[in-house]
This record gives sequence, C-alpha cells and structure tokens, in this order.
Amino acid sequence: MPDPACLPSFQQRLGHHFAQAGLLQRALTHRSFGADHNERLEFLGDAALNLAISSLLFERYSASDEGDLTRMRAHLVREESLYRMALELGLPALVRMSEGEARSGGAQRPALLADAVEALLGAVLLAGAAVGAVNALFLLWFGIHSLIVTLGVGYFVNGLILWISNSGTIAGVSMDLVTVVILTRFLGI
Repeated sequence: MPDPACLPSFQQRLGHHFAQAGLLQRALTHRSFGADHNERLEFLGDAALNLAISSLLFERYSASDEGDLTRMRAHLVREESLYRMALELGLPALVRMSEGEARSGGAQRPALLADAVEALLGAVLLAGAAVGAVNALFLLWFGIHSLIVTLGVGYFVNGLILWISNSGTIAGVSMDLVTVVILTRFLGI
C-alpha cells in the first residue's frame, strides 16, 4: 500500500498539484483495488495524449501522409514509452492494487504502469488543465528525448521557448527549472 505522505513530493515531481486529492488517488488505483479505480481516467488520458502528440506531429510534418504520422505517433505513445515514464515517476511504489495483484508482480507490469500514466494524464486534464498542459507534462516526464529524435532538436527547442515565453511556466513548473532539466538531463549541456 503506497504511503499517502509520499503524494506531495510525487506531485512536485509530476509538475502538477491536484486540488482534489481524490482525483490523484483514483488515477493511482488499479481496478483490482476496488470500484473507484483509474480505468475511466486512463480512457481520457489516452485520448488527450493521442491528441497532443498528433497535433505536434501534424504541425511539424506537414508533408507527411496519414500513415507516416500514425506510425510516428504510435512510436511515441506505445506501452514501452509509457512504462519507462512510469518508472521515472516512481509509479511502482504509488499505484494501489490488491494484495494478489501486488504478489503477482503488478507493480512492475508494463501494461499496468503504462495505464497508470494515461490515467494520470486524464486526471490532469480533468483537473482543468488544457490538452497543451497534458502535452507539456508528457514532454517533462519522459517524452522529451523521444520527441527530439522524432521531431528534431530545433523544432522542440523553438516550440518550448515560445510556450515558456507566453506563460512563464509549463504545467506549474517554473521556466528556470524546465530550462535546467532540459539542458542538463535531456540535451546533455
């Protein structure tokens, strides 16, 4: 059972504070734990993630046909990418599940953790964030290096600079922190 005292630091890592603690709790609850689980949030998060990534690809690759765009999107939102994101966020220690699910290795199961990432994205969207904020969280959590590979460094940096200059923050994370994370962790500067 995850320690509720861990949730404030998790929200800080996440880059989003949930005003409704129950929404975060539901996003972190597997269906084996009880009736108030994350599957509906997963549905919403999956749609938001697909829309956000589709929009980025549509803008960047105007000459690409639907098939190419679909393949690029599938690469970015596949289970493996979301699973790695879940590991980086520390979700194995936070997802609530039944004892039986936990004993059978549920906290390390890629599909379960990828679903939890989508549920978190859905919860962020439901909490009132725009699809753009969901995309920003995706970028911050893990997708930066995948998007750099797919979209190119110039496109990513230009878009991020424009976004930061308009708002000063991305999903509540200050411009300075975002800059440090990007330059040191993802771009190796």
